[in-house]
Amino acid sequence: MKYLVVLLIALVVLWRIRSKAQAPEAPPIQERAEAGPKAVEMHACTHCGLHMPFSDMVTGTRGRYCSAGHRAMAEH
Repeated sequence: MKYLVVLLIALVVLWRIRSKAQAPEAPPIQERAEAGPKAVEMHACTHCGLHMPFSDMVTGTRGRYCSAGHRAMAEH
């Protein structure tokens, strides 16, 4: 019985060594952070308060809006 336990422990150790040798290394944390998406500047619509990317907003005389319809409603 004790030989069976020793054999089982040896097999588990060999299995762990092989699984670590085959696993690819993860890149350092700093490299993973740089590879991700960049932060986008968000602003609220002057009419409804919806937050959306600054580059997608419509500019009006009283502020920035989420759509041309909200710009028309707010400025008339």
